[in-house]
Amino acid sequence: MVENLYQSGVSVPALAKQFGISKARVYQILKDRRK
Repeated sequence: MVENLYQSGVSVPALAKQFGISKARVYQILKDRRK
């Protein structure tokens, strides 16, 4: 979900706000998905 929105051009701060999580958590999720 997060990665789909990110790939569609949603910024990390916007994702963090939308999901109620920290920007660091967003980066962690994206990093984990790339493995």
